[in-house]
Formats: sequence, C-alpha cells, structure tokens
Amino acid sequence: MWHTLAWTKSLTASTLEELTKVQDGIFADDGTRFMPPSDVDLIAAYALGTDLQRVKITTARTRQLGNVYLRPIQPTLIGANDANVVLMDRTPFRLRANEAITVEAFQDNAGAQRGTLIACLSGGLTAVPPGEVAMIRANSTTAAVANAWSLLSYTLESALPAGTYAVLCCEHISANAQAHRLTFDQQFFRPGGPSLTDVNQRLPYPWLQYRFGMMGRFTNTNLPRVEVLCNGADAAHELYFHVVPFAGIGLSS
Repeated sequence: MWHTLAWTKSLTASTLEELTKVQDGIFADDGTRFMPPSDVDLIAAYALGTDLQRVKITTARTRQLGNVYLRPIQPTLIGANDANVVLMDRTPFRLRANEAITVEAFQDNAGAQRGTLIACLSGGLTAVPPGEVAMIRANSTTAAVANAWSLLSYTLESALPAGTYAVLCCEHISANAQAHRLTFDQQFFRPGGPSLTDVNQRLPYPWLQYRFGMMGRFTNTNLPRVEVLCNGADAAHELYFHVVPFAGIGLSS
C-alpha cells in the first residue's frame, strides 16, 4: 500500500517558499516537516497551482544529489481531467526514515497564489486480487474544511452483500476537490490520489489501471473512511469505489 501526504500554502509572487504540511495524523514530524517512520518510495506526486512554475522536494539525502524537481505541474488550483501527475512507480525515489521532507514552490503571478502538493509514498505494493471489478457509488453532504484533510460521512447507493472486499481505486468528485485518501482498519498507510471536479473528468490512467496495487480491504459492515482535500468548503461529494469481492461473493448473487 501507499500513503498520501499533502502540503499547501498561499505563495508570494516570484518567491521560492516552503509549503506548509497538511496535518496528517499518521506521519510523524519535527514540528514543521514530515519525517517518514521508515524508508518509503516516492511513486507519484501531484503539484497544482494556477501559476505554479517550480516545485522541489529536499531531504538530507537529496542535498547530496542536487535539487529534486517535480514535473509536470498541473496549472489549475483544483482537480482536472487526466491531471498532470509525476509518475515514479517504475523508477521510485527513496525517502529515508527520519529525514525531514521539505517541499518548496515558486509561482510567478503578480499577486499571491496557492500552491499544493500531493505525494504518494509506498512501503511496498500489494497485488490486486483476481476477480470481477464493480464500481460502487456513494454520496456525502459533509462540509469540507478548506485546505485540510476532512473526513466524510457518506452513504452507499445500495447495500453490499455480506463479505470482504478489496478497493483497487477510488474516485472523488466535488466542486473544489484536489485530493482524497482512504483509511482501513488495521492498516497504517492511507492510500489516495487526485480528485475530480466534474463527473465527465477521469483520473490519470495509472489509478484506473490499478498500477499501484490494492488500496486496502474492508467488510460490508465496516466501510473505508474517506478524507478529502478541497480548496473550498464543498458540501456535495460523489464517490466511486472500484472493488473486487473476495472468494465466495458473486457480483450477480
């Protein structure tokens, strides 16, 4: 599985500034910067901002290698169709345990502009289980807190048959959505990815093709928790879970 971290800040014009970590609840920090509890691999990153020009990650190790810049950049403040995502799962970059992660960004608008970074950090991918994939729809009217992880209370469109399910992908849609992540019982990491702002948009193909492996597993009586990151107080959310039932549960039964 992988874990999803976020940083965000309103950036001054034409100044390289450090982004502020979005309170995580899982990853430790030194008061200012996240510090991985164990070695993790950076497998994907999503930098977005209307006039964002440069984003870089710095740790004690990267200072020996030079600046690690993230490209491409998504030139919007909120989610977009087939967003520009940095994909590194086939050539991951190692972030060492207990080395603080600094994220800096630069924007060239005449006024202040917000910059945000979403990073997917893997401790080892879990293979997708075999079986038929079903998309399960849900909705929520929970009001998100802008620029912070917000836990949604949601309702499935229809009840699931009794059993255990694997989540391969999740799609989150709301007006000012940026990212989302899921929490599963007895699982440390909270996997996630980019969010969408319209039902006619789609995620980048690696998420839709389940290239990062299984996100986690749940039972019909204990659904995954969903956190969202929005650039506004969105109170209308649509969710699609791509799930595979484990052996003994037929989709047509």
